[in-house]
Amino acid sequence: MTGPDPMTDLLRLIGEAPQEALPTILTALTARMLEMGSSTPQSASPADPRGDERLVGADEVARLLSVSRRQVFSLSRRADWRPFVVRAGRKMLRFRERQLLRWLSRQTGTGH
Repeated sequence: MTGPDPMTDLLRLIGEAPQEALPTILTALTARMLEMGSSTPQSASPADPRGDERLVGADEVARLLSVSRRQVFSLSRRADWRPFVVRAGRKMLRFRERQLLRWLSRQTGTGH
């Protein structure tokens, strides 16, 4: 006898979720996918000069959070974003992917 299929359970729960919960679910799933391995090859993104951590741009962060690029720039000024924001110029930001995902996990309640 086998246990319940987690994928079937997940799809059922998503199908039963209220519409206002869907952005949170999507954000949590996207963060989990990025933790497991981004769809963008590591060699295609710049590295953090202080280590090997992958840096992502404002457009990728905006897609991840389902917000505008302008909102990403606004959020980048928040104190809780300082650890993962890298200012590469006046209008050029990069974000430390791993730290951003940790922050996102804490916000969505899927933290480690």
